[in-house]
Amino acid sequence: MRKRLPAVHRPASPDDATARTATIEQVPDPVGTQLEALWEKEWHTTLLEAALEKVKAQVDPRQWQIFDLYVLKDWSVREVAKALSVSVGRVYLAKHRVGALVKKELKRLQRKME
Repeated sequence: MRKRLPAVHRPASPDDATARTATIEQVPDPVGTQLEALWEKEWHTTLLEAALEKVKAQVDPRQWQIFDLYVLKDWSVREVAKALSVSVGRVYLAKHRVGALVKKELKRLQRKME
């Protein structure tokens, strides 16, 4: 009496065999995604720093100082106004104007890098 061999799955056609991906290759590499996330974060930080430096050279030093304290150093509006002897409205205006220039420069740098 002959022994039966275990059934072997055979693809319907040779193309089916090459179209399949091994299960292990379908699982995303967690180290790779962490590395990508870190790289993206550093890339955005570098772009932001470049944009800030460019805008800093373009604006009035007083406006930059207000923006720096309020936005970058996270002081309150009242603290900035008191420390620099300016109105609260001037703090908001500097934030708005300098912030718009920073956004514009960031977009320009991103387009340049693409």
